[in-house]
Amino acid sequence: MDYPWPGNVRELENVIERTMVLTDRIEIHTDELPEEIRMGPDAHEPWPASSISLKANTMVLEKALIQRALQETNHNRTRAAKLLEISHPTLLSKMKAYRIS
Repeated sequence: MDYPWPGNVRELENVIERTMVLTDRIEIHTDELPEEIRMGPDAHEPWPASSISLKANTMVLEKALIQRALQETNHNRTRAAKLLEISHPTLLSKMKAYRIS
């Protein structure tokens, strides 16, 4: 429901046909849909497409990676810092700067 369907009905028909071919079920479940449909059109691009500022995009990417590392480590900051290959104090500093709790 949240996907904008830029290809309109034709795109919807193609997704339904492709998904039905790949599943054994009578109904289509969300987990069977292509990732771009489930996650949205900008899921793989965490920065604004209109901005080419290296500084701004680096900050957005850095924040997203910190949040992902914290999520993957169940918010264990020491393990997240190791996963990110930065020191624990650096992680804490960046979390404060990006207002990540």
